[in-house]
Amino acid sequence: DGTCATSQQECKPVICPAHLSYRCLDGFCVEDISYCDETSNGCPHNAAYKCPDGSCVADMKTDCPDNVECELGKTLCPDGSC
Repeated sequence: DGTCATSQQECKPVICPAHLSYRCLDGFCVEDISYCDETSNGCPHNAAYKCPDGSCVADMKTDCPDNVECELGKTLCPDGSC
């Protein structure tokens, strides 16, 4: 949601939408447990590439967002916000 936090603990929890109702151990929401990540980078099978901001995408060359930098004293949250 674009909000900033001073630590990971202050980041809002990830809430899975109804169509992706299963939450994997890595925090990603999927429609079926079989889609949960089994790789070391924490990305699901349908978005297997990890971007510098921590998001996972299908095509790293075209789908990664521009570099996200947090202001001094802030930390990057799993959703890409600071």
